[in-house]
Amino acid sequence: MGGVSCESCHGAAGGWLAEHTTSRWSSVSAERKASDWGFQDTADLYNRAAICVECHIGPKRDEQQRVFRVDHDLIAAGHPRLSFEFASFLRNLPAHWDVKKDRRRVGNDSYQLTAWRLGNWQHVRALARDSQIQATAPLRSDEDPPMDFAQYDCFRCHHQLAGRAAPARPRRADDPGREGFPPAEDAAIVQLEWTVREDSSQRATSLVEPLSDFRRWLQRRWGSTASRDASTESLPPTRLVEALDTMESTWRREPWTVADQCRTLTALAREQESAVPPRWESAVQLQLAVAAFVEDRQGSPSTSLALLERCNEHLGEILTEAAGGKGRNSIYQSPLRFIREEAPYRSRVAELVEALEAYRTTLASTPNTPASPTP
Repeated sequence: MGGVSCESCHGAAGGWLAEHTTSRWSSVSAERKASDWGFQDTADLYNRAAICVECHIGPKRDEQQRVFRVDHDLIAAGHPRLSFEFASFLRNLPAHWDVKKDRRRVGNDSYQLTAWRLGNWQHVRALARDSQIQATAPLRSDEDPPMDFAQYDCFRCHHQLAGRAAPARPRRADDPGREGFPPAEDAAIVQLEWTVREDSSQRATSLVEPLSDFRRWLQRRWGSTASRDASTESLPPTRLVEALDTMESTWRREPWTVADQCRTLTALAREQESAVPPRWESAVQLQLAVAAFVEDRQGSPSTSLALLERCNEHLGEILTEAAGGKGRNSIYQSPLRFIREEAPYRSRVAELVEALEAYRTTLASTPNTPASPTP
């Protein structure tokens, strides 16, 4: 992958470059590799996702308080938007590791959707952590708040205005942001909210309120600097980071049953079915999540699974067409026709909801065995 070196993921190579070529390397624990040679553990999917978000979620500040973010200058230079979805990124990354061993470590029947789930968790965690830092860091008198364009699709600002009876990108009824300012993309937060709401263990429900508070705060954050006056302890991102840290061990280790997975996807699909206006990022995430679930279930084929796969492919076709078609995406990588294709899109989502319900019915008639615990 261009621009991504071994050290981007595995850490500075000065300590481990020679050692990792020795015969004893494979017998050394991940903990010792990290402590003695600075080699980051990427075998664990949770850690792997955490490493990815270090570059994909921002903005960042270094030790000299310099801000690094995706801005207009960087995009004009040809840099793509740093959108992030761990499961699909992992699927498309040329594997230079033992794929079969990687899947066995997690469980072949839950590998892709576990990657989606952990990537979503790390996405929200990084967003909350970085928002906390940015909200409390002092600004120079000539410095703007460090808004990062990675939190937006370009279509939020760049769309045709002439010849429209209604705005091309209407605001949601529950959007707390101010008019004239684009709301931040909150698809990852919404997904995690629904995931914890549908967690059958009930242990994750303590995250619902911090997630909701942070989502509302984030929408207001970019439109106002008022929150900068608040104490660090009272900030919603601070409270969310603390809640995520408290839940981390449980979230990583507790088995996620196939029924839980299907129930979560159904809830996300229903949320998309009723969203006004339709949400592009959430629609794409839903399609990718269901694709991951279908791939994981290929070892247990059934008529209901085939129907679910077919309905999800139909949804993917609508999204591909809205984005400009394969190989014909605009320079802004934006869904230029998404709003105009709202009716066929909602029809596809409704079909997907029915297919998910049918698969859940199939699951109810078979033993509800848990998927493998998250690594």
